[in-house]
Amino acid sequence: MESKVWTSLIKNDNFVKLSLLARLEMVKNIGEGIDVNARIHHLDLKPTNIFLNEDRHGKWNGELVIGDFGIAENGSADHGCGTGGFASPEQFVTTANEKADIYSMAKG
Repeated sequence: MESKVWTSLIKNDNFVKLSLLARLEMVKNIGEGIDVNARIHHLDLKPTNIFLNEDRHGKWNGELVIGDFGIAENGSADHGCGTGGFASPEQFVTTANEKADIYSMAKG
């Protein structure tokens, strides 16, 4: 079974039916998931790496889960990592740090 991602939710008519407060709460939860004080930084945050958590019946339970930590780093990462369009500029020219995830979240 294929995992549903954030983009499948935000492109769905049901997302529009959610209150502004509910949508802001989702964004807040994603922000808490990329805690800049954490020791691990995702460095490839984008809508397709945010998954909808489902109950055992395949129904979304309201939770979002950050996944695909394939290039995550403990500290800083060398340049050249991340996905174009979502990666922070420094990820391509210098060394990325914890702020790269915040930039990517804003772009997503």
